[in-house]
Amino acid sequence: MIYQPEFFQLKEFRCPCCGKVQVAAALVLVLDVLRRAWADTILVNSGFRCPIHNKEVGGALRSRHLLGCAADIRPRDLTF
Repeated sequence: MIYQPEFFQLKEFRCPCCGKVQVAAALVLVLDVLRRAWADTILVNSGFRCPIHNKEVGGALRSRHLLGCAADIRPRDLTF
């Protein structure tokens, strides 16, 4: 990955099943822009998924998570 994230670390996108990290620079760039605009912490619930983990969580056969091009995110504080 060439883009150097401002707010995110590669470990946040790691597959919990196998530990592999694969993430598209464009995804992290968009998340950094979102984080800057949100002005609060954004947590990555799910980043890269290996085929085994993707199947375990009921992911789509052609999920973008398998390519490191998708992330499920949430704000740090869920109270508004």
